Amino acid sequence: MANLENLCGRKLGEFLLRVRIDEGGFGDLYLCEQPLLHRMAVIKVLHPQLRHDDVTLQRFVREAKLASLLDHPYAAHVYAFGIESDDGLFWIAMERVQGFTLTRWLRERGPLPPDQFIPFFERVTEVVHTAHEHGIVHRDLKPSNVMVIERAGRLLPKLLDFGIAKLVDDAAVPAPAPPTTPASPAVVDPSTPSVPSAPPGAMDRDTKPLEHPPAPRRSRGPAARRS
Repeated sequence: MANLENLCGRKLGEFLLRVRIDEGGFGDLYLCEQPLLHRMAVIKVLHPQLRHDDVTLQRFVREAKLASLLDHPYAAHVYAFGIESDDGLFWIAMERVQGFTLTRWLRERGPLPPDQFIPFFERVTEVVHTAHEHGIVHRDLKPSNVMVIERAGRLLPKLLDFGIAKLVDDAAVPAPAPPTTPASPAVVDPSTPSVPSAPPGAMDRDTKPLEHPPAPRRSRGPAARRS
């Protein structure tokens, strides 16, 4: 079995990991190849030490679910989601987006001129609006979660990271299917009902601030105003 600290050369589902391209506190990002379709993709692998963190697992699974529900040219697509049976490794295979984050773009090239900013921002609002039509609230819109792609003289956005997004009607997410047998890794299309969910209570802890807003302030009656 490959070393969990460096998974280059390991196969996850139909994807062969080639190069680790980013490391973070949440997980590592690998450039990978899908030989059957002759295309490159990106796989996000959850750090092994976080497998028993209910909130982190819920965020990871929710990212796969919600991103797969949103089919839009300006949102990064999720290809597959899997849990390895031998070591419990969680992973998400996603579209490889070739470009720069908006954060890097602004740092290296400066502010966008109005003739570029306006159509670019309109496209960002378009994908956000489409997400809202599907009942998805991203909740983490920021320059580091927007990729900038240069194509045919235009700047196109790609919205990333649905890890802390919320489905307004959580009941609309398909219920998980019974666990797969341990004989083979669990590899699923995230748009199907077979995506597992974290133990009960994980989502409650993450979404509680939005589900229980502060009570409105009471208005003062005429008697109180006269005094």
